[in-house]
Amino acid sequence: MSTPNIHSFVEDIKSAGISIDNEQQFIKMMSNANDQGLMLSRVLRDRRNDIDFRRTRHFSDEGLAQAFKNQGFDGFAWKEFVDHMKSE
Repeated sequence: MSTPNIHSFVEDIKSAGISIDNEQQFIKMMSNANDQGLMLSRVLRDRRNDIDFRRTRHFSDEGLAQAFKNQGFDGFAWKEFVDHMKSE
């Protein structure tokens, strides 16, 4: 897996209709991680952090999938993300 550009990834998922609660904390955690895929999984599973991802009314499944693909995340990371998203 290539190393994702976290700022670009955040912009891509927001463009796909995802809002991020506590975006700066997410960027910091992902930027400091040696393995962004593993960190993304930890962020999604850890209910103690204040980072949530929500579908907006402009959500595009195709756009989200493309954002993951563009940054080199695998299908497992995309599926885990989709499973943990909340609806607004």
